[in-house]
Amino acid sequence: MTNKITFLSLCLFLFSQLVFSQFTRDDIQFWIGEGDSEAYLVVDFRDDTTDPSFAWGFRFNEEEDLSFKDILMAVEAAEPKFTTDFTGGFLEDITYNHHSRLSGEPDWWSTWSGTDVENMEMNSGVSEELENGRWYGISYGFSPTKMPTVTYPAYSSLWFSIEELDYALGEGENTAVIVVDFVDSEDNDSASFAWKIKFDGTISVKQALTLISDSDNDFQANFDGIDLLDITYKAMRGDAWLSYKGTDMSNWVLSEMAIELTDRQWFGFAHGEEYSRRPFTPIPAEENPVLSNGSSELDRIAIYPNPATSELHISIAQNVEVKIYDTRGALLYSGKNDGSRAIDVSLFQQGVYILNVDLHGNTEQYRFIKK
Repeated sequence: MTNKITFLSLCLFLFSQLVFSQFTRDDIQFWIGEGDSEAYLVVDFRDDTTDPSFAWGFRFNEEEDLSFKDILMAVEAAEPKFTTDFTGGFLEDITYNHHSRLSGEPDWWSTWSGTDVENMEMNSGVSEELENGRWYGISYGFSPTKMPTVTYPAYSSLWFSIEELDYALGEGENTAVIVVDFVDSEDNDSASFAWKIKFDGTISVKQALTLISDSDNDFQANFDGIDLLDITYKAMRGDAWLSYKGTDMSNWVLSEMAIELTDRQWFGFAHGEEYSRRPFTPIPAEENPVLSNGSSELDRIAIYPNPATSELHISIAQNVEVKIYDTRGALLYSGKNDGSRAIDVSLFQQGVYILNVDLHGNTEQYRFIKK
């Protein structure tokens, strides 16, 4: 089916999905902390953008006697793009990427809590004690107050960086990242890929996709004039896309395609009909493809899912030596694997890890995220 979606229709689609879809605990992607109990944070800036509100998950132990404020402080410690400002224990301001509401100009923040995202009531403030399974919300505006709603699950800006792309297509002084995120309609698994583009001055999104098509035999982007019809990569295909511009994984903003990319800018496509879907953590396209096009399995290895929650899989049919290190170089796992069994990473702390695969004396290195 031909896809000629205008930016206005994208916004209307997003809004309609937001109205009729309830955000739940299972939609949360960014988890912080450890423990047997869970709480959920919603921050709603109400700033008339297409991405005004986000949700995080927080794990803790109830005997720690933590408060609502402790969630905010934990998010601030884990996410460089998120900052808070407290004066005398009173919340003055929150800043997250391009979102900010200055304290008292012209309004204040309201604090909420409840049993789910649609059943919150105003509470006594950020000093409220945390309870297992409870939602905690902050929304900008005190006169009148409005209960927070969720637009997107928050992503971490540290999940992927442009420096992880070792090769680039094109030539020039400037660099941009193209991310294409496919979703399998049967099991909702994602396969997200990233390409680095080099250019001088600016480059259009269509030019960037055409450059990838010309350089990668497995990639094809088809257009009708300026309208994107579909994208195919190996065995994956999508013809209904939402498009986003950004600067890192946490900062995707709904965007039309007809823009010029500048230095260090990202542009992403997410395939699917989930209102909360944004381009997810990608794999560098040449270095770690998910599907093979017939070449040797020793040359084509994939690790998935990435980020991983409890299990990590390696797509290889030969017995290889696998080692996992943390970013400080500490060895956390060592063993043989032939792709037939998963590696248990459920006890790993959240963060970035390095996986080495020894292929007959040659070591291939990959990164994955534990969430």
